[in-house]
Amino acid sequence: MKRNSYAGPLQCFCAAENAKLVDPRMNYTLSGYSEAPICKDITLQVLEGYGWTYSAKYLIVMVNYVLRLVLIFLIKFIGYDTETVQTKYIKNSVFVIQFFNTAILALLL
Repeated sequence: MKRNSYAGPLQCFCAAENAKLVDPRMNYTLSGYSEAPICKDITLQVLEGYGWTYSAKYLIVMVNYVLRLVLIFLIKFIGYDTETVQTKYIKNSVFVIQFFNTAILALLL
């Protein structure tokens, strides 16, 4: 199934219709064409884009949280001579892992 590209006047028209809270399934008649819900596809594509954007944000947060828990567990399991050294290693390791994980996931998604 080929997806249409909606840009230019049609995109502006549908954005204006959505701002007026007009049902995107409403049929419009264009000269030479039969009635069709022309804003339905573009509205679905915009919502799909928002869905992917927000799911990527939450995925990054969840992966960072799990990595942080695993890293803290491993460092505590190793055991260091003092609490200060252990805290230093936890702080530095969590920063580096979350920094690079966020960058890598942002590039992939």
